[in-house]
Amino acid sequence: MHPVLIARYMLHLATALQHLHPSSSQEINGLSEPPREMMKRLADIATSLVTTNDDLMSCIEGLDCMIIETWYHANGGNPRKALITIRRAMTIAQLLGFHRHGKAQCNIVEKATQIYPEFIWFRIISLERYLCMMLGTPQASFDRNMASETLLGEDTAMGRLDRIHCVVMSRILERNSTAPSVSDLVLAQEIDEVLQKASRAFPSKWWLTPNLATVANQPEALFWDMRRLFHHLSHYNLLIQLHLPFMLRSATTGHKYDYSRMTCITASREILSRFIMFHSFNRIAFSCRTVDYFGLMAAMTLLIAHLDGHRCLPPSTSEQLPCNQALMSTNILVHQRPSDRALIEQAHESMEEVSRLDGDSMSIQASSLLQRLMAIEAEAASEVTHESNMQAPPTGQTPQSSSTNGTIRVSIPSFGVIEIDRGGVISNDSGGFSVGEIAVENKERSRASDNVNGNLEMGGRVQVHDISSQGPRNGGIDVDPLQPLPGATGQGSEGPMLSVGEDWALQNIDAAFFDTLMRGTGNDDSIDWSTWLNDLQPPHSHSEV
Repeated sequence: MHPVLIARYMLHLATALQHLHPSSSQEINGLSEPPREMMKRLADIATSLVTTNDDLMSCIEGLDCMIIETWYHANGGNPRKALITIRRAMTIAQLLGFHRHGKAQCNIVEKATQIYPEFIWFRIISLERYLCMMLGTPQASFDRNMASETLLGEDTAMGRLDRIHCVVMSRILERNSTAPSVSDLVLAQEIDEVLQKASRAFPSKWWLTPNLATVANQPEALFWDMRRLFHHLSHYNLLIQLHLPFMLRSATTGHKYDYSRMTCITASREILSRFIMFHSFNRIAFSCRTVDYFGLMAAMTLLIAHLDGHRCLPPSTSEQLPCNQALMSTNILVHQRPSDRALIEQAHESMEEVSRLDGDSMSIQASSLLQRLMAIEAEAASEVTHESNMQAPPTGQTPQSSSTNGTIRVSIPSFGVIEIDRGGVISNDSGGFSVGEIAVENKERSRASDNVNGNLEMGGRVQVHDISSQGPRNGGIDVDPLQPLPGATGQGSEGPMLSVGEDWALQNIDAAFFDTLMRGTGNDDSIDWSTWLNDLQPPHSHSEV
C-alpha cells in the first residue's frame, strides 16, 4: 500500500481518538496503550514520515492528508501548526494548478479516488482563512472565485453559505491587514448586507438553536444538526469580526456606530447560547475546538460591551454635549446585564469543566482570562467609572499583572498590557481626549516575537481597589492571575513557539481579538482620528465624516 494511503488512515484514526471522552479509555479493552498516547503516536508517525515529505504530497490523497492533519492540530489546541500545515497544502495545490479553473494536474495514487480539484481548493482556502482570523495573520490568497454565480448555483443551500462566508472572511482579513481608514465603515456596511442576504436564504426556523440531545441516537440527524450549528457559529462570529472595530466608538459619537455595537452584542449572545448547548452535549476539549474559539471571542466581546456600558460622563463634560448625546451616557444594557452575565458565567463553567476533564492548557488559559475579565466587569458594574488603556510593553520588559492606585494591569502575552483604571477622562499621545468610553491606546504596534521575553510568567495577584480608599474595598475582588503552564520554558527573542504549552496556550488568539478591537479606537498614525473626536462637539462645530 502507498505510504500516503497509510498515513491518511493513521490520521483518520488519530482524529477519531481525539474525539473520545477521557473516561472512554477505561471502557476500551485490549489496547496496547492509552488512547491519547496512541493518538499522538499515530499522528507523529504520519506527519514526520509522510506529510512533511514533499515528494509524497503532490497528489490529491496527499492534500487530503494535510487537510486532516490541519484539523488534528487545530482541535489539539495548536492553531499555529495548523496554519503552517494548511499553508503547505495551499502551496502544493497552487503548484498543481488547483487555483486555475479546469487546469489542475490531478495526480492520484488510488484509482478509486474521486477528483474534485476546485472543491479541494475551496476547502483549503476556507480553512486557511479561518485560521488567519483566529491568529490575526494575513491571508495567503485573495481568490474569491468560489462564490461566483455559477458555483453558487451548483451548490446546496449550506454549501452556498460556506462559499459566501469564505469570501467575507477574505474581505475582513484584507481590511485588517491595511491601515484603518474612514472607508472602513462603508465596507462593513457592504459586507453586512451580504451576510443579511445570505441569512435570508434560509427559513426562519433554520436559525433556531438545534437541540443535539434530541438526536443523539440518530447519527444522520445529528450530523446535519451539527453542520447547522457550525454554520450558525461561523455566521455570528463573522458579524463580530466585521463590526468589532466600531463597537467602542458608538459610546460618544452619536448614533453612527450604534448598529455595529448592537450587532456585536446580539451576535455574542447567539454564540454563547449555542456554546452552552454544545458543551452540555459534548465535554471533550479536543473535539470541535472551533466552538471554544467562538465562545471565548463572544464572551470577551460581551464583557467589553458591558464595560463600555458602565461608563459615566464627568459633569464638566456632559454639560458641553447636546441633550441627545448626554442621554447616551445612560447604560442601555443595564437590564440585559443579569442574563448576559449568566450566559458568560455558564460558558465559563463549561470551560472549567472541560479543562478539569482533559487537563487541556488552552481551555485552562481561556477560562482564566475570562475569569479575570468577569471580575473586572463585576467591579465596574458597582457604579464606578472604568477606563481601559491598552498599550504594548516597552522593549525587553516582561509584562506583569498588578494593581496600584486603583489601576488594574492585566498582561496579555503577545499583545501587551491592559490597564483598567477609574477616571472618566484620559489623555493620549496626540493630546486628544476620550469621554465615557473604553479608549485603547497602542503606543507601539510591536509583536511579542520582536520585543517581549517569551518567559511570560504572571506573578502576584490582581486586586480591584476603590479609588477613595488606600486598601481593598469591602467586598473587593481578588483575582488569581494566569499561572504559567507546567514545564513552560522561556524563548528569548526567537519568535513565537509552535507547540502548545511552551508559550501562551492561546497562541495569539486573544491578541488577534484585541488587535481587531483596537482598529476603531483612534490611535493609528495613518489616519486623522480627529474626525471622530469632532463628533463629541455640538452639531454647529463639526462636519459629518
